[in-house]
Amino acid sequence: MLNGILALAALATMQQQQAPAHYRITLKATRSVDRSANGEEAVSGTYTAVAFMTATTTTEAGGKVGHVVIDSVRCSGTGIMSMAYDTIVGPRSRGARYDFPIGEHMAELPIPSIGNTLTNTLAQTAVMLFPNVETGARTGSTWVDSLDTSPLADASAKNRPVVTRWKVVSAPADSLILEGDVRATVPANDRMTSTGIITGVRHATIVGGMLRMQTSTTNTHTMMAPQGATAIMSGTATTMLEIVLLR
Repeated sequence: MLNGILALAALATMQQQQAPAHYRITLKATRSVDRSANGEEAVSGTYTAVAFMTATTTTEAGGKVGHVVIDSVRCSGTGIMSMAYDTIVGPRSRGARYDFPIGEHMAELPIPSIGNTLTNTLAQTAVMLFPNVETGARTGSTWVDSLDTSPLADASAKNRPVVTRWKVVSAPADSLILEGDVRATVPANDRMTSTGIITGVRHATIVGGMLRMQTSTTNTHTMMAPQGATAIMSGTATTMLEIVLLR
């Protein structure tokens, strides 16, 4: 009997769960490609997504694990983004789950239990719900977060992580007010030779170690040449992100 009680106590210790935090995530993005060098018309598109997500953590034998579930989400797209972000994608993404270790360098983003363009994009924001803050950070502290957490990135960018250089601009009470400078390069893929940069800024508020708010605006400028092409196309993109803790 005693052994059974000790085993249950050990299990409870290994799987302590933090109270759930509920977030609203808003994404707005524009994309455009200038194809005039090829004698073709420019193409462009936009998408908007609003998701309500619940984040929890468990402490297990291997360390802390983050768990994020999409409670509800709606999206819409226009132009070249209309199919990937069709309104039907939102309802089909409800209930998608992400599980990933916290505080470790992630070579890849967490894989959603329901896979599509929208859930893959939100996987990049799910990681942001658990900010990787330097231990003992105070006003003036700086550090680099090289995890690939930019909603601009796609699967081909896994090995070219977006780098955010964070700085604590103020630290009232048990809070941290952060500013982040975003930089990354644009990778090539199997069908496209490309070069470009991603730049942007982030702002975040952390209270008691929990993310309360984060906003960011990132911009991409790219030069692209598909295989066999004789001219270079240019592309631009802007993504705005807002994360708000509801309760």
